[in-house]
Amino acid sequence: MPDEHDKAIAELAAEWLRRAQNDLALSQITDDERIAPEILVYHAQQAAEKAIKALLVKRQVEFPYTHSINTLLSICQTAGIDVPSSVADTHS
Repeated sequence: MPDEHDKAIAELAAEWLRRAQNDLALSQITDDERIAPEILVYHAQQAAEKAIKALLVKRQVEFPYTHSINTLLSICQTAGIDVPSSVADTHS
């Protein structure tokens, strides 16, 4: 049975993932000409960032306040989290 700390970690990771899913959904709104493409790209970047942060929280790896996917991926690699080479190569 998970203790309170484990439960809090799981809840925080789930919250980061929920936010990532919301950003991903917003990034996929392509049928509304009022939404500029750069807004869609912003939300796609936010989705990726928040998903990585969910993983780091779940693994209990500390990370700084940052919006840099490169930094977050480096932290993942340093923590021994497998980052697919197709992703690592694009962010090195």
